[in-house]
Amino acid sequence: MLPLLLGSCLGVMRTASSRLANAVGATYVEIFRNVPLLVQMFLWYFVLPELLPHAWGLAMKQMPQPWGQFPLSLDLLQLKGVLYIIEIMIQIIQKC
Repeated sequence: MLPLLLGSCLGVMRTASSRLANAVGATYVEIFRNVPLLVQMFLWYFVLPELLPHAWGLAMKQMPQPWGQFPLSLDLLQLKGVLYIIEIMIQIIQKC
């Protein structure tokens, strides 16, 4: 559900005449498209817990092994899926 909602909003922003909205959408696409998936997974797994409040980061680090990586991996793959929705939305808007 998240990729569809976020992708639709960012796709519309990419085609908007507002420079700010277009820049926000373009920045999201450029960051997630140009950074390799493996690098993003390392950042999400090792850096994100350090940026969160201490209790949240500690809870993420102490999760049992198979489940500690699953929520972060699922979130990252959803955010990568947003890129496909953005491109689809851009094509739909440009054809209308």
